Amino acid sequence: MNPTQPPSAVPESFRQALAALQAGNLPEAERWARQLLVERPNHHAGIHLLGLVAYLSGKHQAAEELINRAISAAPQVAEYHINMGLVLIALNRPDDAVAAYRRAISIKGDRSDAHNNLGNLLLAQGRMEESAECFRKAVQFTPDHFEALNNLGTVFQHAGEFDRAIECYQKSLARNPNYAEAHNNMGNSLKSKGLHADAVASYGRALQVQPNNGRFWNNLAQTLVDAGEFQQSMTAFDRAIAAEPQNAMIFGSWLYAMHFAPQIDPERMFQEHLNWDTRFGAPLRPQIQPHQNDRDPDRRLRIGYVSADFREHPVANFLESFLPWHDKSKFEVFAYADLRKSDERSARFERMVGRWRNITAISDDRVAGLIRDDQVDILVDLGGHTSGNRLLVFARKPAPVQITYVGYPDTTGLSAMDYRITDAHADPPGATEKFHSEQLLRMPESFLCFDPPDGLPMPSATPAMRNGFVTFGCSNAMTKINRPMLLLWARILSGLPNSRLVLKNRNMNDPDFRRLVGGIFAAAGIDPSRIELLPWALTRQKHLEFFERIDIALDTYPYHGTTVSCEGLWMGVPIVTLAGQIHLSRVGVSLLSNLGLPEWIASSPDDYVDLAIRQGADVDGLVRIRGELRQRMRDSILTDGKKFAGQIEEQYRNVWRRWCGRGDATA
Repeated sequence: MNPTQPPSAVPESFRQALAALQAGNLPEAERWARQLLVERPNHHAGIHLLGLVAYLSGKHQAAEELINRAISAAPQVAEYHINMGLVLIALNRPDDAVAAYRRAISIKGDRSDAHNNLGNLLLAQGRMEESAECFRKAVQFTPDHFEALNNLGTVFQHAGEFDRAIECYQKSLARNPNYAEAHNNMGNSLKSKGLHADAVASYGRALQVQPNNGRFWNNLAQTLVDAGEFQQSMTAFDRAIAAEPQNAMIFGSWLYAMHFAPQIDPERMFQEHLNWDTRFGAPLRPQIQPHQNDRDPDRRLRIGYVSADFREHPVANFLESFLPWHDKSKFEVFAYADLRKSDERSARFERMVGRWRNITAISDDRVAGLIRDDQVDILVDLGGHTSGNRLLVFARKPAPVQITYVGYPDTTGLSAMDYRITDAHADPPGATEKFHSEQLLRMPESFLCFDPPDGLPMPSATPAMRNGFVTFGCSNAMTKINRPMLLLWARILSGLPNSRLVLKNRNMNDPDFRRLVGGIFAAAGIDPSRIELLPWALTRQKHLEFFERIDIALDTYPYHGTTVSCEGLWMGVPIVTLAGQIHLSRVGVSLLSNLGLPEWIASSPDDYVDLAIRQGADVDGLVRIRGELRQRMRDSILTDGKKFAGQIEEQYRNVWRRWCGRGDATA
């Protein structure tokens, strides 16, 4: 922010006001600026300076009025439009801020700060190509603009071009080695490449510069979870929450991370979810207004889905199966999409729904107002406490009925959330209600319906027939593969001496991590030649080829696989799963029960080992089930999107009728 330098012949009061502003003495700057305007009421530079004082004092509405006066008096001063952009951002009017920066650039096209600020706004709105061009122009006009170089790196990072992103961060840090944001973003890209040790080091450098930055601590904590360093991650989360106690996303990240602990205390997990609501949801309850929706129980309903995952993402595999099958004569579907990056799948989703609302970079309060204006009857959360969630929209209760579904394996804890969709296999009646703030809505068969990828070949022949040995495998994220799990797998390999194990995930790109995993098996007496560690596949097609190499998939515990389990089953690979007591440890139970395969469900760790060994020894049985699984999937609810849509619509209609029967409009 630059209030513009005064010309040589200027009033002393302006010079004093400017000096006070630059020294950070806002009351003194305001006093001198007001004295100047008494002397010269139309002094546009003084009006602008007083607007900056208002902005820095948090009086954003007053700042807008003052800077607008300055612009009216001197519309060709680019600086005024640039600072107006900052004010409009503070007022949560990003589109108006974009227009302000464009006006500044039209006046003075070589202003790097205007290009950089505009790029940040466009990036937040998911307009990647436009934002990248802004950052390039900022660097073109100011080659040492380390902030713009860093921001250009974030564009590449969101596009999945991590090597190009890292190159930008390196250039930024070459110009300013102490630029904490670039160190942090470097860590994000290294993490995405599976280089966790290098990522941890980058976050450490960022925290050396800004030791109380909660966002940096949160990123470090999540990386430590990914690396299997759960206890260290909890310490980092503690630091993150202490640094930013009012940051709902950081607290939510911690809640999500707790699900990856080798041992889970469901009661504590539930209480911490309630604590999140007490801290962040409860203060918003006074904003809940009576709902005026028509209480006709049988009319056409408006269903709104809120998600950051209307894109190439695991959650999308379950949404795309049934969304196209909604009965448009009975339901009007709205999608509220928070997308930093759109893709071909996003475009498909947009075509599926009746109303597409892009809520990227729009405040929770404004999104809640939009939903209320749309008169949505039932609002469905698809994220829970995962990245990009909008639970604080739900806390404002913009719709009379609110439901959480599929994106998160647990309660939200949110008192404003009415229901959670599940089934009797994943949440047996009477077993898990006490761990939910929501009422459980159990689907009649499965809470999941999977959309298989197009164009896949039929399952390959059973690998054991050509190899002469059985191959187990797992391609779940390493966050789900804890040390106790690896030791169970070592016991399976010991019990079936000729068997092999293939693990594939992003962490296997990291040589240090490969050595760590290999060392655990070696210490358990497993010959390293029996373990194959594969890096993450770059395409989904390559990823699915993994299942052509294995005979049996080994599910993780306590956090079961979901997408990879469905993918494996579709490719003819049966799963050994260990049933737990809560939802995240029973997803495999739901999948296998709906396929009529209860014999693949273990009830204890010892049973899990024995079951895997027994099934692995039955090669004829493996051949038989590999030939049956795809048809079993086709014949089940797990891939019948049309039937599933009808079942979920029945749930929606039931809860709507329930609301219509209540007298309290805010219920």
